[in-house]
Amino acid sequence: MTTLAMITLRTSVVLAAALLGYVACRRQSAALRHFILAVGVCAGLLVTPLGPVLPAWHVTPPASWSPEPPRTASAGVTADPHVTAGQIRARREPALAAAPVPLRARPLAARLLQAATPGALLTLAWLIGLAAVIVRLGLGLVGLARWSARTGPVADVRWLRLQDAVARELNVTRPVTLVAGDVPVICTWGVFRPRIVLPAHAVAWSEERARVVLCHELAHVRRGDWAVQFAGELLRAVFWFNPLTWIVCRRLRDEAEHACDDVVLRAGVRDHAYAEHLLDIARGSRGRGAVLASAMPMARSSTLEGRIAAMLNASLDRRTLAPRARAAALVVLVTVACGAAALRVSAQGGPAALHGAVYDSSGGVLPAVEMSLENEQGVKWTTPTDGRGQFEFAPVGSGKYVLEASLPGFRTFRKEVVLDQAKDWSRAITLQVGQLQETINVTARRPQKPVAASAATASGTRVRVGGNIKVPAKVFDVAPVYPESMREAGLEGVVPLEVLIGTDGTVVYVQVTSAQVHPAFAKAAADAVRQWIFTPTLLNGVASEVSMTASIQFSLSD
Repeated sequence: MTTLAMITLRTSVVLAAALLGYVACRRQSAALRHFILAVGVCAGLLVTPLGPVLPAWHVTPPASWSPEPPRTASAGVTADPHVTAGQIRARREPALAAAPVPLRARPLAARLLQAATPGALLTLAWLIGLAAVIVRLGLGLVGLARWSARTGPVADVRWLRLQDAVARELNVTRPVTLVAGDVPVICTWGVFRPRIVLPAHAVAWSEERARVVLCHELAHVRRGDWAVQFAGELLRAVFWFNPLTWIVCRRLRDEAEHACDDVVLRAGVRDHAYAEHLLDIARGSRGRGAVLASAMPMARSSTLEGRIAAMLNASLDRRTLAPRARAAALVVLVTVACGAAALRVSAQGGPAALHGAVYDSSGGVLPAVEMSLENEQGVKWTTPTDGRGQFEFAPVGSGKYVLEASLPGFRTFRKEVVLDQAKDWSRAITLQVGQLQETINVTARRPQKPVAASAATASGTRVRVGGNIKVPAKVFDVAPVYPESMREAGLEGVVPLEVLIGTDGTVVYVQVTSAQVHPAFAKAAADAVRQWIFTPTLLNGVASEVSMTASIQFSLSD
């Protein structure tokens, strides 16, 4: 399953859970329904970042849901190492090979469509939709900024006194700027410095209408509705193709208005009077859709009928959000979000053959490589690569496996692999040239005995090599010299070294691999090894670098 499809599936699970909770609480207060949708939006945005940090649990759909992974060899084509790619295409598509269509004779659009993969086309379509929704949202924010530029702080004492009184009543502690000017609607927007925007003629409204407006808009501020709605718009921009995001954003906006209407009615405003004020305000409201979608307008004609019907219904639950209901909704949706973030759906419905090819670092294929595959239960499969360096295991299902490839002269490849998406059943492996090993013993007589010349014996142990490797041979050797200070002190030691032999056979890199070595021993060993010269290491006839481990042992004899 592709990354975008997996992310969409996880987000859809969270949004579907939020919508189910929303439907289940349809007889509860609007504040609870809005809270459920708001948590669903936030969880939908966080479910993807949570995926890598949570333990994964795999779900395998039926085999008919997923295509079989691509195969390396085509059906009906003989695996002949001497057959070229063009000959294989000619066997599969003889008509096309016999009469090819000139590339330049086709239109540019047709050539681009033919060259593009389905994944690339889907990605392009997603980017176009994302850009369209983001541009619309950006235009709305620009429109809000322009509206704010045409406004100024309200200086009317009556409005300011009412604002302070309503803010204390609703327990709004954040500073809220009240502005008025040449704007077509009443709206609230902003997170850290929220603004209530009023038309210029609002200063002449009655005190009752001013109180209704302030109570409604300050309820938006206290609940943080604009930030939640903006998060929903971002979620819809990313998943514009998912109808669940559009449904959630629409319901989120509607329930925010219903919840604020309930706040106004709980403040003592009569339902019929509130409905009349809302109708009058709606008659004078206008504005572009993009700008209105980016703000929290008080009266939108598209939702006015449902809001008035709700406020005139005395049987509806208008209570505030209870702590127990808030905690229960939060726990359920967070649990669903964590489960969705950990979800891994394998695109492989049934077992399929794990196949691929093995190469060396020069790009040549490697036949007769011993391949093994082991699952988590310890069951192991083995197979060698053929003359083209290709391998194929018996069909295996999704899960974790250990894949190993070994060939004399090369380092053993061993890696844990996860078979999840369709592409995971096809593998390309590159083996690196194996390490040489050199062990040298440097001996000297103890200082209480007559001094004798230092002697060094060397025994080289080289790894077995395959037919494509010509192992290097040492053509110039320098024996390490026992440090006199260490001999007089009666000290012995072993110096492990990592050596890199260049393409010309000279030693280009020497490093002591242990921190427990005396510097005098380390210097004596490294100085000698740096002077060694080898014949070039040939991989398929090409000189290559090769690493070697050397162990220099300094010991005293009686």
